Amino acid sequence: MGDMQAAASAYEGGFKHHGECEDMSWQRLFADFAALTEDGQLPGLAQTVYVPLHAWCDSCVQVVCEGQVV
Repeated sequence: MGDMQAAASAYEGGFKHHGECEDMSWQRLFADFAALTEDGQLPGLAQTVYVPLHAWCDSCVQVVCEGQVV
């Protein structure tokens, strides 16, 4: 599944999972994934926000489950 397909699925939901667009604040701004991606800025904004966040999580976040580091 491509990145944009995964993003569309996360935003709109699907079989047995709710989408982010069910949140009223998102729904007011972007009724569907087409509206969210209409101006073409989503891929660049996602890279700007999530690449550093992912790097930080990899280097600074440790998950501990029942005393075991996961």
